[in-house]
Parts: sequence; structure tokens; C-alpha cells
Amino acid sequence: MYSSAKKFSVGLVLLIFLGLPAFYWTVKHGLAYVGDPELSEGDRMETRACRQCGGSGKDADLGQQVPVLGDCCPFCRGTGKVQVILPGPKRPVRVWGVVLNVRNAEDSDLLNGPRTIRSIPRPFGEESRIRGAIANATVVFRRTGAEGDGSETVVTRSSGRFSQRLAPGVYAVKASAPGFEPFEGELTVEPLVEPIWMEKATLVQEPGSSDEARSLYGLHCIAALDTTGGDGGSIRLVPGEP
Repeated sequence: MYSSAKKFSVGLVLLIFLGLPAFYWTVKHGLAYVGDPELSEGDRMETRACRQCGGSGKDADLGQQVPVLGDCCPFCRGTGKVQVILPGPKRPVRVWGVVLNVRNAEDSDLLNGPRTIRSIPRPFGEESRIRGAIANATVVFRRTGAEGDGSETVVTRSSGRFSQRLAPGVYAVKASAPGFEPFEGELTVEPLVEPIWMEKATLVQEPGSSDEARSLYGLHCIAALDTTGGDGGSIRLVPGEP
């Protein structure tokens, strides 16, 4: 079970959720709400006992923290059961990305990506800014090898971020933007192997392995571009983080 501090976050998010559209709570140990499952070829569904309440459907501690919610477990909504996706070999992986200017970006962001890379637009404002991010940059993912079947093109938003679902495989990736030297590289998207729990509210927590990180948070793609005549850029793909 989680701590009292986490319990408070649970209650707070649930109360907001009752009056607003689904959103992503970006504070560590907060909650992310999920929608109905989307299945890909080879995926299998199972129904398992809720891992948060042990299948009881009750959470008395939460009821004490936020009485209006009662003692209903928010993760299974009191049913004691949760649907779980066992991913097949072709299930796409969510890639969260950013394109950065190597001369302005933070060194840590160039290596591992910004902690806010998965940020979504705020309800009444724009996304948070990332130092050195390049808006309207183009990133092309072209699948190579025997299963090569065309390409996917994305354009970064005003915050420099992008998001794309990619099937497992090897991709030739090209990032470009006006005033910058294009950069091309090769990235491998590994298949998902860890179960995906379709809980109604999921604790944002540190993954136990890179495989679990891909199932929980997808992948982070960090593309860096240099100005024309510079030393060059880079493209990295790392397991996602909370």
C-alpha cells in the first residue's frame, strides 16, 4: 500500500477528475488516468485482482483522508478487478520526444531528456517551456529491414515536443529545422514485454526495470541539432520516466 502523502494525492486528483476532463498529473507520486484499452494484433486481455487493494475493492485509509470518496478503491473503482493487457510482439510503443538546440539546451537534457518531456498542454495555457527546444522541427521515422513499411513524420509543437506511436523495429530517423544542420541516426524500438495494467488511476512511480519503464511510460526520444557549420547533432532513445 502507499503512504499517507500519496493517499492525499490520490484524493485530490479524484476530486478534480470528477469535475474536469481526464488529465495527466505530472507531480511524482501523483496519478495518471487512463481510458479504454486499445488492442493491437497479438495482444491478450486478462482480468486480475486489483494489485492496489488486493481484490477487496476497499480502501479505508483513503476514506479517512477524503471522506467524500468513501472507502472505494480508486484503482479498480470498487470492483476489486482490473483489466490487464499482455502485449503482443507488434504492439506500438508510445514515443515522447523533443528536438533541442545543442548550443542552448541543458547538458542533462541532451543526455537523458527533460523531466517534463511528457508534459501535456495545461487546461488554460500552453505547455511548459524547455530550454533550447526547437519549435516546428520535423522528425521522420522510416522503418528499415524486412518489415519496412513507409515512414511516420511528426512536427514539434511550440514547446519543441512531439509524440508518436511506433511499432517495434529498427528505424532510420532524420531530424531537421530551418537554420540547423539536419541529423540522421538509427534507433531500435524494442517490443513491450511487461503487462499493462488498465487501472482507473495509476500511481506514477519509479519503474523496476527498463522493460517495465517502456510499458508504464513509453520511450523518450531526444534529438539535438546544431546550427549550419557546427559539430553536429545527435538522436537518442531512452526508457521513459515518471
